[in-house]
Amino acid sequence: MSAPPWDQRIARVLVGPLVRTPVTPNQMTALSAAVAIAGAVLFAFGDPVLAHWGAGVFVLGRFLDHFDGELARQKNMRSRLGYYLDYIAGAASYVALFVCLGIGFSSTVLGQWTFVLGLIGAASATISMVLNLRIDRSLECR
Repeated sequence: MSAPPWDQRIARVLVGPLVRTPVTPNQMTALSAAVAIAGAVLFAFGDPVLAHWGAGVFVLGRFLDHFDGELARQKNMRSRLGYYLDYIAGAASYVALFVCLGIGFSSTVLGQWTFVLGLIGAASATISMVLNLRIDRSLECR
C-alpha cells in the first residue's frame, strides 16, 4: 500500500492535540464545510480581492476536511452518520463554490451564462457524490 498524500499526513499530525479534547469528528466535518462554504461565498461578490481571499479560505476548508477522518481514526469514533455527513459536507462545499463562482462572474463577458455554468458544476458535484456513495456501497458488498 502506498503512503497517504502529504496533506493527509500533515492533517494526521495536526489533529493529534484534538484527540484528548471533547471535539468530535462530526464537529470537524461541520467546521470544514462552514469554512469552505464561507470561502465560496466570497466569490459571489465579484470582487477580485475577495475572490483571492475566497480561494484561500476555500482551500483551507477543504484541507480541514482531512481532520474529521483522522480524528475519527485516532479517537476510534467511526460512525455511519459521520461517513454520510463527510460526503454531504464535501458536496455542499463544491455546490456552493460553483454557484458562487457563477454569481460572481456574471458581470463578465459571459454574462448570465456563468450562472448556468455554475449550476451545471453544482449538479456535477452532486452527481459525483451520489456515484461515489454507490461505488462505496458496491465495494462493501463484495
